[in-house]
Amino acid sequence: MISLAKFKDFDSEDFEKYRKESEDYYSYRHQKMNWLRHWEYPWVLKYGQFKETDTVMDAGGGYNYFPCILAKYVKEVVVFDKNPISLNHCVTFSPRFVCQNLVNLNITEEYDKIVSVSVIEHIEKWRDAIKNLCVALKQDGLLIMTISIDLDNKRPLFYSDIPEIINILKENSMELVGEQDIEIEDEFTKEQIVERNMSFPEIEYVNKGEERYTTIGIIARKNGKRQ
Repeated sequence: MISLAKFKDFDSEDFEKYRKESEDYYSYRHQKMNWLRHWEYPWVLKYGQFKETDTVMDAGGGYNYFPCILAKYVKEVVVFDKNPISLNHCVTFSPRFVCQNLVNLNITEEYDKIVSVSVIEHIEKWRDAIKNLCVALKQDGLLIMTISIDLDNKRPLFYSDIPEIINILKENSMELVGEQDIEIEDEFTKEQIVERNMSFPEIEYVNKGEERYTTIGIIARKNGKRQ
């Protein structure tokens, strides 16, 4: 599955339930949820096929609350981040933390699912990071990534790089799960949120020049077994 963030996703009851759950957690912690997360978190939770028996790697998730939110749906969340940070901000569970760079990942176990929320686009060697995440998955495991895309191409990873991402996945025994929808039409951006008068408390904090950011979601299964 490749899905571009679109406003139509917010019409889904499941999507709105997960979005509200994420927003409430941030509010409980007296924090503001990045505006892109209003799409990313519910999208991952809705389509990630998480099970109570899953051990999940959160790749690069040390600075947000998503591991805390995800933990209620799975057996264990293990957070990998290159910076030695504290995750004691999670109030409902104590996650395992592994201080490693995704570009030089040294895996001692494999995972049922791997999630990566708005991380890959910040990594210069993003190709190596994606390859390493594929290796870290169990057979039939799912890689669930969101990638924040600057539609003006100011980041290391461009919208035009999506075909290369798919090729990397295929070369590493991965196959997309579900249908593809990556056409930029009615895209979820700050510009259009403002135009539509949608109420996201965090939208006023978006930096100038980031109005044309959107995000894509990718789900791939190791060894190519489809739904």
